[in-house]
Amino acid sequence: LSRRKKKEYGIESIFWDVENMELDSSAIEPFDHVIHLAGAGIVEEPWTDERKKIIVESRTKTTQLLADAIDKNKKKPLSFVSASAVGYYGFVTSEHIFKESDPPGGDFLAETCLKWEKSVDRISQKGIPTSKIRIGLVLSKQGGALKEMAKPMHYGFGAALGSGRQYMPWIHFDDLCLMFIFL
Repeated sequence: LSRRKKKEYGIESIFWDVENMELDSSAIEPFDHVIHLAGAGIVEEPWTDERKKIIVESRTKTTQLLADAIDKNKKKPLSFVSASAVGYYGFVTSEHIFKESDPPGGDFLAETCLKWEKSVDRISQKGIPTSKIRIGLVLSKQGGALKEMAKPMHYGFGAALGSGRQYMPWIHFDDLCLMFIFL
């Protein structure tokens, strides 16, 4: 799915306009699997009230739009995989190793993840096998968090992130892709 109506990088895409809740449901009907990764970045801009709204709605409204499109089709996907984030557990420094069964934290990111995951429940309620992956930092030499974290170090300004004592769960980009393929 793309926010642009033109073919890019030699790839056909299906246009969707989340703001106006526009998606041609028949265009997604032929696909057997949906991997939902949409969501505004959380580090690009300060968390004003407006930015927080964008962060939440970019996850929940996109899920709603996909669910609405799936509802209109006779053929349902065989699986639906959605990103979520380890932010579900809250921003805490502790020795506790979190498990899926642990409750959500109480900060903004935890509340965002909770709303995001609840919006995905609508898909699983249709009988479609649904997975929600709580992803940490995605690392790769080609980009993502590692590239951004390494920039200041390249210029001799490297420092510990935060207190330097917090855990930072991470996954390599290739492993994450394999996880999506497996699911």
